[in-house]
Amino acid sequence: MSESSSGALSHTISSISATRHRWAIVERLRLTVSDLVGALCATAVAQAMSLPDLGMDVVADRTTRVPTIPYWMLTVLVAISWTVVLGLNGSRDKRVLGSGTEEYRRILGATVWMLGGLGFVAYFLQYEVGRSYVVISLPLTLAALLATRWLWRRNLLARRALGRSSSRVLTIEDPSDIGRLAEHVSASPTSGLLVAGQVSVREREPLAENVARLAHQLDIDAVVVSSSANLSPAELSELMWALESVGADLILAPSLSGIAGPRVHTRPVEGLPLLYVQGPQYTGAMRTVKDLFDKVFSAMALVLLSPLFAVIAVAVKLTSPGPVFYRQIRVGLGGAEFRIWKFRSMADGADAHLQKLAEENGSLPPLIKIKNDKRVTSVGHFLRKWSLDELPQLINVLEGDMSLVGPRPQRPAEVSTYTATHARRLKTKPGMTGMWQVSGRSDVAWDDAVRMDLYYVENWSLSLDMVLIWRTIFAVLRGKGAY
Repeated sequence: MSESSSGALSHTISSISATRHRWAIVERLRLTVSDLVGALCATAVAQAMSLPDLGMDVVADRTTRVPTIPYWMLTVLVAISWTVVLGLNGSRDKRVLGSGTEEYRRILGATVWMLGGLGFVAYFLQYEVGRSYVVISLPLTLAALLATRWLWRRNLLARRALGRSSSRVLTIEDPSDIGRLAEHVSASPTSGLLVAGQVSVREREPLAENVARLAHQLDIDAVVVSSSANLSPAELSELMWALESVGADLILAPSLSGIAGPRVHTRPVEGLPLLYVQGPQYTGAMRTVKDLFDKVFSAMALVLLSPLFAVIAVAVKLTSPGPVFYRQIRVGLGGAEFRIWKFRSMADGADAHLQKLAEENGSLPPLIKIKNDKRVTSVGHFLRKWSLDELPQLINVLEGDMSLVGPRPQRPAEVSTYTATHARRLKTKPGMTGMWQVSGRSDVAWDDAVRMDLYYVENWSLSLDMVLIWRTIFAVLRGKGAY
């Protein structure tokens, strides 16, 4: 190929890629401007709050001959640097936008880099940066970035639900498995992958050329190859090279499910990429941090919410005879039983009628949920709608029987119906909130609840806990799916 024709081909590929990924380019521009504005505003507020203690200038050691700079200039430089670091560590990469916690994890990573970078520059140039400025600006800017990113994510997910701002993909599957991968991808439109076509490996001759031509015709951004397609390394290489000509990416879908990205690592050995899957972490330092956070948070929450507890206790006592609190045996970590704390939301002795009502409503173990339950009191309906009846479970968290985030604790009768797969929910402490609670609460089907709980058990992290706690607030405010 001549140099001129090679350049023309390169230009064509770039044009195609730019057109297809226009939504990602626009999204990155939005986030870049948003990050810069958020960082500027937050650091400016930090400067204003610190100004009485700092004066107007950052003082430099005279022996370094480095000029003194005003704090407003430092604020601008910090905001610009933060924006650049956010871009360099991939927080605006289209692969992490709109799903999972990786985007937020990278923002936290950028914050750590900024803290270290600011300290290094200040030491190297002998600038005396006020501690109050650093102490205020770092968490304030981090909060601003996380809040604006969350708002942009909500906007992006809304557009993706309408079929916009997504990558058009083509799936390659085995004839006996055709449609399964496409169905799996289509089940989550907010993931940013929009299935535009399917290819069976029966059409293999010549597969690479056919797929590349189809990708061009359908304006495809990426081709997803199922593990069931059983393509050889040579065929995958040919496919990858053919897709280069149309500017489409190649995605391999391994026969793994329910495993989050941080647990998967690749290691090249003589040009062969090996996929390492790290086992679930049930113990270790981060678990200790999780337990400590649970206890500190629950203790503080119990103190702060004590006036609300008193009001609810009076309302429960005055509107129906019986105790204020409801205690029931639940199954926790490793199958250990404990008594859960809840504000009583039903008539006293309501458990005696549970089995009969469950059979009448077709709600049987392992997930017994009854709509329009006549045993619920008038105050109980209000408490359940806003999940106020579950606030006393903070006592269980403080006692160590529960966690703030985890699978929901179930009754022994429900646990007795568990399969070996279901029993993996008991590998971690049950939680006050969790993945299926923020995804529909009582409206979630049992199979979906198990899938979500198992995903959490296998892939939990502190950042995931923070996201679920944040989402819980909005799930409760919607008041949907609680009965």
